[in-house]
Amino acid sequence: KTVIQTLEAIAILNQASISAIQIQPLVIDVSETQSLNVKELAEISFTLNLEGNYNNLTSFIKQVQLASRLITIENLVLNRSQSGQSILLSVNGKAYYLK
Repeated sequence: KTVIQTLEAIAILNQASISAIQIQPLVIDVSETQSLNVKELAEISFTLNLEGNYNNLTSFIKQVQLASRLITIENLVLNRSQSGQSILLSVNGKAYYLK
């Protein structure tokens, strides 16, 4: 699964609604290490905005920790929605892959 597919699946599982996902630009470099089949750990930075109730959002965070893909959460910001019925969660994180 891709990073986006992983995050979307976790959000659906926890009944949280994703309003935005932003992946930082990624530079693809074909180098000698790739031709020698040497794998290096690389990262993709992302920002994700979710909406849901407190329990759904905390469950989302727990499921990210348990995901098969290595994902770290760098920053979390919680705000109340305009209607006051739900919580808005902004997540900055990194997903890792072998290049």
